[in-house]
Amino acid sequence: MTLVRLDVRFAALDALVEEVNRRHVVVALSDADTVVALGSLHDRVSGPLGVWLELSDDYSAQMAGRDVATLSWLVALDTVVVSAASAEASAQVVEALLTNDEVNFTNGVATLVGAYNRPAPPAPIAVWSWDGVLLRHGGDALRVVASPALACVGTLGLFGWLGQAVNLFSTFALLLVLGIGIDYAIFLREGRTSPLSSLIAVLVSGLVIE
Repeated sequence: MTLVRLDVRFAALDALVEEVNRRHVVVALSDADTVVALGSLHDRVSGPLGVWLELSDDYSAQMAGRDVATLSWLVALDTVVVSAASAEASAQVVEALLTNDEVNFTNGVATLVGAYNRPAPPAPIAVWSWDGVLLRHGGDALRVVASPALACVGTLGLFGWLGQAVNLFSTFALLLVLGIGIDYAIFLREGRTSPLSSLIAVLVSGLVIE
């Protein structure tokens, strides 16, 4: 999926309506509250759109999740990009979206305890994480787990084909392979920007251990 970020100013909202109705874009406003501005277009936007949110000490993941839930009931929101220093912030936004419980807000101005939350979005929303270098999506987790999981399934199939019984020791071995395999997959997925020497060291150690 290709995401197109569109940086606009509040004065250019009319042009934004035409752009959103023409193609799918992820909108980021530089001089206004993005959620409030897009919510004001609820009766003028026909196609789905995305929103780019910058998290900070004054704009927490809980606040962002509440705003996204509100906006999802006003426009056809299908994509949210959370810009933060860590991917954990995206997980916190998703957690805030999936609950109707009261939430707590803390920023540099005040602290709100037990604030009213919004209902969960009426349709699924894809949440992406941007840390300034890599753009990540939750679907990547399935690709990370897939290779070691398929290796374990293939091993069990090979056991059955060879007529070997699965015992306690072979079960522990499969769990060990699954755990170590996921660790390697995560490193190779997230460590693409690491030095080549680090990649070679991890791969060699993996071959030696196995």
